[in-house]
Amino acid sequence: MNITLKPYDLPSPQRSLDNIPKKFMHRTSIKIFIIGALVWDYTDTVLELAAQMRIDRDTRKLSHAIREIRRDYDYMCRKHIDVEHVEQICDLSLLFERINKDNLAKLNYGLLNEIRSRDAALDEDYIMLLDAVLTALTVLDALRMFAAECDIKIAKCYPYAPHSCLPDHFRRLAVLLPQYAGDHYIPDSEARRITARVLLNEINSIELYDNNGKI
Repeated sequence: MNITLKPYDLPSPQRSLDNIPKKFMHRTSIKIFIIGALVWDYTDTVLELAAQMRIDRDTRKLSHAIREIRRDYDYMCRKHIDVEHVEQICDLSLLFERINKDNLAKLNYGLLNEIRSRDAALDEDYIMLLDAVLTALTVLDALRMFAAECDIKIAKCYPYAPHSCLPDHFRRLAVLLPQYAGDHYIPDSEARRITARVLLNEINSIELYDNNGKI
């Protein structure tokens, strides 16, 4: 997957992190933004389904908490990326989704089988919500694994890095999303585990380019 990007400036790294290759940090940041945008798209689907179902007051509080995290994430992005590049990143996230449509279709098929095999009496609307939650979490799993790999590489250059390259918003999201599923949450989903690994490989295979060539 080859992606050509318009150039933009990332925030200057802290002096203590200067020995981490800037190209690596640039490439890592762009990929996190691209896959992060897709995670938020799938999260929006969860919020929309939950709102339509009007499950209970606790769910509304949960949705409100996630929207607050999203607003804070968007504010962070606007500090680092201009509007034009935000739009470009959103387009690239949709391109990533299209390229992986077969992988995501297999995920959907596997999740529905797992959900129905655990409780055949579940309402179809609730099945759709569970599927949306687990799909969002699968993409988030891939993003978190990618960031963890990058953290290991960063630690080899600078073992005292103060925090992960993954924005904390996604760790908070990973805690909140499963709550929509309640007792029907599937923590050991095989379809989710397999697809997350496949998506991780796809993220790692993305090649990024700017006006000066490959990043």
